Amino acid sequence: MDSDPSHFSHQILDCTAFIEESRDRIYHVHIKDSWRRLDGRRSVLGSHLIFGHSARDWDFVSPGRGDVVFESVIRRLAKSDTRDLCRSKGRTPG
Repeated sequence: MDSDPSHFSHQILDCTAFIEESRDRIYHVHIKDSWRRLDGRRSVLGSHLIFGHSARDWDFVSPGRGDVVFESVIRRLAKSDTRDLCRSKGRTPG
């Protein structure tokens, strides 16, 4: 399964919780970012507007320029991968 943190961000969902719950099924992660501007005049439902339109509440942006906290995402992925690798090799994390 693929995971794309940028899609979680503009839907106001917790990407790290998804990674924790689905870690044994994630094989590919997109490093994309998105930002949102919830100001009472824009809506996350306005995605029918073209990307970059000023009336959009959210848009995709380059990694590190949006609302995705990649440090948390990468730490969760690394923690998950390390645990699984250690279990499969008969070692303990450390």
